[in-house]
Amino acid sequence: MTQNSTKAVSKSNREPNRPALVAWHVTERGTGRKFWNRLGAAWAHKEGEGITLFLDAIPVGFDGRIVLLPPKADEDAQGGESGEAASVETPEKGA
Repeated sequence: MTQNSTKAVSKSNREPNRPALVAWHVTERGTGRKFWNRLGAAWAHKEGEGITLFLDAIPVGFDGRIVLLPPKADEDAQGGESGEAASVETPEKGA
Protein backbone atom coordinates (compact mmCIF):
# COMPACT_ATOMS: atom_id res chain seq x y z
CA MET A 1 0.00 0.00 0.00
CA THR A 2 1.39 3.41 -0.90
CA GLN A 3 1.55 6.35 1.41
CA ASN A 4 -1.07 8.28 -0.61
CA SER A 5 -3.63 5.50 -0.37
CA THR A 6 -3.04 5.26 3.39
CA LYS A 7 -3.87 8.95 3.74
CA ALA A 8 -7.06 8.50 1.73
CA VAL A 9 -8.18 5.65 3.97
CA SER A 10 -7.49 7.55 7.19
CA LYS A 11 -9.28 10.67 5.93
CA SER A 12 -12.40 8.68 5.00
CA ASN A 13 -12.61 7.30 8.56
CA ARG A 14 -12.70 10.77 10.13
CA GLU A 15 -15.82 12.71 10.88
CA PRO A 16 -16.60 15.37 8.23
CA ASN A 17 -15.18 18.79 9.02
CA ARG A 18 -18.37 20.85 9.13
CA PRO A 19 -18.00 24.58 8.61
CA ALA A 20 -18.29 26.93 11.57
CA LEU A 21 -20.12 29.50 9.41
CA VAL A 22 -21.82 29.70 6.03
CA ALA A 23 -21.17 32.71 3.76
CA TRP A 24 -24.22 34.38 2.20
CA HIS A 25 -24.81 37.33 -0.13
CA VAL A 26 -28.15 39.07 0.36
CA THR A 27 -29.75 40.95 -2.52
CA GLU A 28 -32.92 43.01 -2.32
CA ARG A 29 -35.25 42.90 -5.28
CA GLY A 30 -38.55 44.55 -5.94
CA THR A 31 -40.61 45.55 -2.95
CA GLY A 32 -38.18 44.64 -0.20
CA ARG A 33 -37.89 40.92 -0.95
CA LYS A 34 -34.49 39.56 0.02
CA PHE A 35 -32.75 36.69 -1.71
CA TRP A 36 -30.05 34.80 0.17
CA ASN A 37 -27.45 33.17 -2.06
CA ARG A 38 -24.91 30.82 -0.53
CA LEU A 39 -21.37 31.78 -1.51
CA GLY A 40 -19.27 29.35 0.52
CA ALA A 41 -18.27 28.45 4.06
CA ALA A 42 -15.79 29.32 6.80
CA TRP A 43 -13.81 27.17 9.22
CA ALA A 44 -12.11 28.20 12.47
CA HIS A 45 -8.38 27.58 12.68
CA LYS A 46 -7.29 24.66 14.81
CA GLU A 47 -4.87 26.99 16.62
CA GLY A 48 -7.82 29.01 17.89
CA GLU A 49 -7.20 32.34 16.17
CA GLY A 50 -8.69 33.27 12.85
CA ILE A 51 -11.08 31.88 10.27
CA THR A 52 -10.50 30.60 6.75
CA LEU A 53 -13.22 31.54 4.25
CA PHE A 54 -13.67 29.46 1.10
CA LEU A 55 -15.88 31.07 -1.55
CA ASP A 56 -17.49 28.94 -4.25
CA ALA A 57 -18.91 31.98 -6.05
CA ILE A 58 -18.75 35.76 -6.25
CA PRO A 59 -22.09 37.30 -7.24
CA VAL A 60 -22.53 39.65 -10.19
CA GLY A 61 -23.01 43.21 -8.93
CA PHE A 62 -21.32 42.33 -5.64
CA ASP A 63 -21.74 45.14 -3.12
CA GLY A 64 -18.87 43.98 -0.90
CA ARG A 65 -20.98 42.57 1.93
CA ILE A 66 -20.89 38.91 2.93
CA VAL A 67 -23.06 37.65 5.80
CA LEU A 68 -21.61 34.81 7.89
CA LEU A 69 -24.11 32.67 9.85
CA PRO A 70 -23.90 29.30 11.58
CA PRO A 71 -25.09 26.45 9.35
CA LYS A 72 -28.66 25.28 9.89
CA ALA A 73 -29.36 21.70 10.97
CA ASP A 74 -30.91 20.80 7.60
CA GLU A 75 -27.74 22.02 5.81
CA ASP A 76 -25.65 19.71 8.02
CA ALA A 77 -27.92 16.76 7.25
CA GLN A 78 -27.62 17.39 3.50
CA GLY A 79 -23.90 18.05 3.62
CA GLY A 80 -24.39 21.74 2.92
CA GLU A 81 -26.46 23.67 0.45
CA SER A 82 -25.41 23.84 -3.15
CA GLY A 83 -25.27 27.57 -3.75
CA GLU A 84 -28.69 27.89 -5.29
CA ALA A 85 -30.60 31.09 -4.70
CA ALA A 86 -32.97 31.09 -1.77
CA SER A 87 -36.15 32.97 -2.57
CA VAL A 88 -37.40 33.12 1.01
CA GLU A 89 -37.74 36.45 2.74
CA THR A 90 -35.38 36.29 5.70
CA PRO A 91 -34.63 39.14 8.08
CA GLU A 92 -31.04 40.24 8.21
CA LYS A 93 -29.29 38.77 11.21
CA GLY A 94 -26.64 40.87 12.88
CA ALA A 95 -25.35 42.53 9.74
